[in-house]
Amino acid sequence: MKHIIKVITVFLLSVFVLSGCKNEDQMRDDINYTLKEICAGRFNNGAYIYSFENETGNNGGLINDEDINRLFLSKIKYKINSLSKENDNKHGAATITFTFPDLLGILDEAAGEMNNEADTEALLSLVAEKLQGDFEKKKQEVSVDMVYAQSHWYIIPNADLSNVLSGGLLEYYSSLGKKYIESKTEGESR
Repeated sequence: MKHIIKVITVFLLSVFVLSGCKNEDQMRDDINYTLKEICAGRFNNGAYIYSFENETGNNGGLINDEDINRLFLSKIKYKINSLSKENDNKHGAATITFTFPDLLGILDEAAGEMNNEADTEALLSLVAEKLQGDFEKKKQEVSVDMVYAQSHWYIIPNADLSNVLSGGLLEYYSSLGKKYIESKTEGESR
């Protein structure tokens, strides 16, 4: 009788442990699928991400050229560092390290080669050319919250993820805005 109880206990523990692993495997699979879709420029074709357009104002990248955005996104690499889920098995988190093109550096370099020309098409052409060659990269670790819904783990986008998907431009524009506000408020306090 004791032997049967031990076998049943081991079986139940195995089922419990393996069900947790499956859920974590599914979380990893859903993240991989979503990031592959994003890096292919397909945000709304089944990628498991909540309201990304609302977070960034567009579908990734800040350059208003679909081909360059797709080229930029295709250069993003990532590594899932850790996964965790809460006891309710409906909420979780992931930490992902991204390596991505330094879009600000690429834009600066391309603009420097234009000899003060104000030709947007020429600038975009130079950016595309640079993205196809060697370019400066940035690395950023991003933590994202996740929610389990409709049989999949969905990434909840945040400012850090949006910054990666903009090539660092969101962070740069944000710092410019802060500096501008600080300069205005310093002038008022005098």
